Amino acid sequence: MKPLRLDPSALFDLAEAALVAGLDRDTLLLGLPPLFRAALPRKPAPVDQVLSDLDRLNTTPALRGFPGHPLMAWLHNAERATHDAEAQATFARARRTLMGQLATAPAEVVDQVAHSQSQGLSRGQRGVFLSYGTPDRAAVDPLYDALRARLPADVPIFQDHRSIKPGTKWFDVLYEALGRASLVAAWVTPRFLAANYCKWELGVAAGRGARLVPIFPEGTALADVPAYITQSQGLRPTDPPDYGALAEALAGALDGAGGGAAG
Repeated sequence: MKPLRLDPSALFDLAEAALVAGLDRDTLLLGLPPLFRAALPRKPAPVDQVLSDLDRLNTTPALRGFPGHPLMAWLHNAERATHDAEAQATFARARRTLMGQLATAPAEVVDQVAHSQSQGLSRGQRGVFLSYGTPDRAAVDPLYDALRARLPADVPIFQDHRSIKPGTKWFDVLYEALGRASLVAAWVTPRFLAANYCKWELGVAAGRGARLVPIFPEGTALADVPAYITQSQGLRPTDPPDYGALAEALAGALDGAGGGAAG
């Protein structure tokens, strides 16, 4: 499987956007290992320097001692530092292109991207993000309804098909929602475990301190679930699930009171 990478034409667009926005090199390389930054070739012309840095980042899938994705880190530095709308759109477009490759990326690359993106987020407000594999939507819909009936109207509950409006950039909506919610409820099934985007959601959420509550429906073998999920106290619903009990337990976790097994 290929690492996440941009076409050369996209690198030219990024370099131009960085120069137009007046972004300095130290800002763009912020957070990358000092030895890596020192080893980057020096170029006399600013445009050549940015292109050279981007080319090296684009062909470097990982850095020793750096858990993030190198090129994604540059993009997030650029997005956070610029106030130029056109430049920011260029950086966001490149980020979406890279994220579009996540579906076939190795698990370690998904972790890198999640770590890089989590750095730009702060702890969210009181709210719930429902994470699940798309084939499990019918099983999660009643949980949304039960939570909406249990929680105050001003507490946001994110579920992709209810919360992402037609025509919006769904990567951006997910990213922003993960930056707002203080609790992620993950419906963990074999379909969840096979979905790279679900892993990315948990990685971003964990990186900014959201509480994870995994839900293990009947048929999910805990022996198949990675430790980064099972290390959080989870819920084992009845079969069929008692969604009211699940909503009550999640409400308790949202308030910091924890919650026991449902059912």
